[in-house]
Amino acid sequence: MFRSFRLLKNIPVPEFTKGRFMRRENMQDADRARFFYWNLVSIAVTAIPVAYLCTAKTQVSRETDEILAHLSSPEKRPTHFDPSLFLNK
Repeated sequence: MFRSFRLLKNIPVPEFTKGRFMRRENMQDADRARFFYWNLVSIAVTAIPVAYLCTAKTQVSRETDEILAHLSSPEKRPTHFDPSLFLNK
């Protein structure tokens, strides 16, 4: 009796695999796209200051090399300055 009941019972097998274009749009796809574009924009915004710093003009005056050489030298050299800058007249 149980065998005949099992033979009469017919359960259709669901179709799980569908094509990429046959499935319905769901929020997971939208969230994935939003996350991807947000990361892309974040990388671009971060790259702007880095690109500026790579191309920035670091030598602002003719005396820059002289000042840097004076500051980075291990020997003590006298610093020359104009005394009139510090006198109150």
